Amino acid sequence: AKKKSYFHISPKAMRVRLLPELFRSGSPALVKKLAGTLRDVVTNHFNVILALTSAAIAAKGIQSDMFQFLFCIPTGLGRALVGMAGVYYSAGDRNGLTRLYSYALRIGVKLSGLAGIAAFLCAPLITRIYTSDPETVSLTVFSIRWMSVALVFDTTIVLIQHYLQGTNNRKMANILSFSERLIVPVGSALILGMLYGSKGILASVAISKVILLLGIFIADCVRCKGLPKYWYDVMFLPEEFGGDESDNMYAEIRNKEDVARVSVDTQEFCLTHGTDAKSARLMGLFVEEMTQNVIEYAQGADKKGIYVDFRLFLKDGDICFSMMDLSDHFDPTLFYKLNREDYPEKHIGIGLVMEMAKEVRYYSAFNSNNLIVFLDLNKSRQREQPAIRTLIPDGKQ
Repeated sequence: AKKKSYFHISPKAMRVRLLPELFRSGSPALVKKLAGTLRDVVTNHFNVILALTSAAIAAKGIQSDMFQFLFCIPTGLGRALVGMAGVYYSAGDRNGLTRLYSYALRIGVKLSGLAGIAAFLCAPLITRIYTSDPETVSLTVFSIRWMSVALVFDTTIVLIQHYLQGTNNRKMANILSFSERLIVPVGSALILGMLYGSKGILASVAISKVILLLGIFIADCVRCKGLPKYWYDVMFLPEEFGGDESDNMYAEIRNKEDVARVSVDTQEFCLTHGTDAKSARLMGLFVEEMTQNVIEYAQGADKKGIYVDFRLFLKDGDICFSMMDLSDHFDPTLFYKLNREDYPEKHIGIGLVMEMAKEVRYYSAFNSNNLIVFLDLNKSRQREQPAIRTLIPDGKQ
């Protein structure tokens, strides 16, 4: 990997015990590949049996070529979605996950819709690149246009699959992949092929997607015991995921004034949720130092474009701090380790909170830095804080 890459393969970090988890995490992709291969074999077999014409086989092949070419849209969006969904899911951020999911679906529908319209209108021109045989041209134009119709539905399904994988719902992701790549398309191709021959098989690429999306919608209705009303109703998350709205604090920080304001708001938020004054001040100091570092010291980035997306979750003594920024690659936990020994009087809030943390996670993905810190303030009140004593002269507490 290149030096500035955000993802690296590290042989030192590989362990045999990690292999089962790697397999489980990659199982949706494996299921999708296997099911897709079986689908192509079986549908081509149907085409040969039901059509018995070389034109139909050629049209199916051209349709597959065009589909693979345009499939870059859902593939790219899906890979971005699965990575960022994992970050928001690990922080338990329901609002962030909802915004990401809805945005990905809206963008996916728009991009695939435009590409589908272009392919539909240009189908005759595209066909002429492959063949001039009248029968093949007629079937190929027909096949490309049905593929164009399928593109929007396919993009939606792919994004749902990647979202489920990113939120650790691998069982549903595998079921959806298997249904989308094998069961529904093969069943549709068989039935439509028996009724309408090769044209039925070529049209099944779109009709199968519609059937599958209808099935997903029905499943959502069953879960909601009625029509879904909110995004959360179709996200297949536990009911308690992310807590109540009142348990969350959100802020966007762009300058030093925002830093100071959010630090005060953090203290007030902690106090209103039963946190003692000392812990509340500490969290305010931590938020101030962490966000100030990004605003002041981000290197090589457009200062006007730097901002921090901040969230604080607090309930029953458990607290989760999460921060995302779009500045250069920067690991706050490493920053703390490098500075604490030489300058113990610096970054007091960062140091104390890191010591009280149950777990600290850092992700660098798609040009964003993502820090997630989990704490238990009920336990932290009972712990000694020797770093504070070193800063107070004459032994006064």
